[in-house]
Amino acid sequence: MYPSMFWTVGLDLRAGCDGPIHFAAWLTKATAKSGTGDRIAGVHVIEETSWDYILRSRDLWGADHQWSDLVEPAALLAASREAMATQLDRTGTREHFSRLHVLHDTTAETGLCKLASETPGSGLVIGRRAPTGKDRFIRLGRAARRILRRLPSPVIVTPPDLQAEDIGNGPIVVAADCSDDSIAACKFGQQLARRLGTKLCLIHVVPMPRVWVQDVMLQPFAGVHEQMRSDGATRIDEWLKQHQIEVDERVVEVGDVTACVEHLAHGRKTPLIVCGSRQSGPLTRVFVGSVASELAASARCSVAVVPPDVAETAD
Repeated sequence: MYPSMFWTVGLDLRAGCDGPIHFAAWLTKATAKSGTGDRIAGVHVIEETSWDYILRSRDLWGADHQWSDLVEPAALLAASREAMATQLDRTGTREHFSRLHVLHDTTAETGLCKLASETPGSGLVIGRRAPTGKDRFIRLGRAARRILRRLPSPVIVTPPDLQAEDIGNGPIVVAADCSDDSIAACKFGQQLARRLGTKLCLIHVVPMPRVWVQDVMLQPFAGVHEQMRSDGATRIDEWLKQHQIEVDERVVEVGDVTACVEHLAHGRKTPLIVCGSRQSGPLTRVFVGSVASELAASARCSVAVVPPDVAETAD
């Protein structure tokens, strides 16, 4: 039996934003089969701007207005809890949530990051802005983008319109680039695959160079391509051995990293892609590397982004 995780699920009460709910409910059911059973709690954050707008409207209406009682702070919190319960009842997932909680904070990302930071061994499940297959200019959205920037814990980003039937039954796919930032992602993927009772598939993509030097250009393209793949396979095998990471399948590709990872994940019907992130120091994180952010913003399945500082607790 492997240790379970506690997940805080950020609930967006707007229409078409049930993806995190469906994925979290699937996660609890799937891990329960192996005897661990990850636990989930739903959280909705009322942002300061929304809170102020509603309370100012009450002041403008006056105490005698017919709606004045509905925008009292206590009534606002109660209405939010009722809306959360309605959302879970509508999706048929309420039984999987251990509790529901409403927060009032400056922004949604601030409230969710605080919860994750205060709960060791926990993670976040949130939705992005762009629906599946839609190439929007704003794909992650403000809250998801800023949470990934802070990355207080492992964060799973789902398409907002993800349905239970969209979640694949294939292996967990972890993308690794032979850097230290990938260690935690691989070990997180190992643990999760074990809790789910499924396999772990690792993909290492050798980026296609954008500028070819003259001597390389003179070689047959297929030969260069195969040499790059062979060199990549040697590097990733040595890296896996060095860090004692075991996988059920190892795939090496050459090309665009994001496209190769998404193609493999789609072909393997994976429920989740796992990747690492980079940070510049203990206090300031550089925005998640382009691969992680692109995957989280565009993948058809959910994507877990794992901070490197959880490596020590990933075993």
